[in-house]
Amino acid sequence: MGNAVKYSRTLFESDHELFRESYRSFLGKHVAPYHDQWEKDKIVDRGVWLEAGKQGFLGMAVPEEYGGGGGTFAHEAVIAAVEWVRNELRYVAGTTEVHSSGLDALREGQGVCQDFAHLSLILLRSMGIPARYVSGYLHPKSDAAVGESVEGESHAWVQVWTGGWWDVDPTNRSEPANETEINEQYISVGRGRSYADVTPLKGIYLGRGSSDLDVVVEMTRLA
Repeated sequence: MGNAVKYSRTLFESDHELFRESYRSFLGKHVAPYHDQWEKDKIVDRGVWLEAGKQGFLGMAVPEEYGGGGGTFAHEAVIAAVEWVRNELRYVAGTTEVHSSGLDALREGQGVCQDFAHLSLILLRSMGIPARYVSGYLHPKSDAAVGESVEGESHAWVQVWTGGWWDVDPTNRSEPANETEINEQYISVGRGRSYADVTPLKGIYLGRGSSDLDVVVEMTRLA
């Protein structure tokens, strides 16, 4: 271990105090002065998340004196980003194609679940929050009887990392309004950077010039 570098306790404490001072400065400048207005408007200005990402503070807890309550910038940023996407896009089946981007949907103001997921990924990654695309199926009946089989719906959502991976569905709203985590109705099939990583069907076709493929996935509640 001859090349190991020994750090003194004094140096470590000095760096740690410098970081704490930077964090306190960020809170005092970008959070505390606007907290009451944000509470009144029920929305936080997106600029604060971008600034927090630049300075590496997204995973830090917000102290009570700055209006926090044990949450983190990252978790609140995820909620804010997803709500922004929901407000900007209308779900309209068939309006985009598999090769459309989240920005294509944003320009049109409408799209499908894939577009909601892609646009959310753009926002989250731009703020420094790790996020990935999830492809799977959604059970359409929350009150289905045990043993009942129904036709599942293909769906897409995202997973984000804020100290641990958790699933968020930008397309479907749930109650309460700020609750975005998914439940047992969601079955994930694959995860990747985008739709291109987890396409349901991909390969080389050999045969006539055109063909049609119909696929039905049945989902059955077991308990």
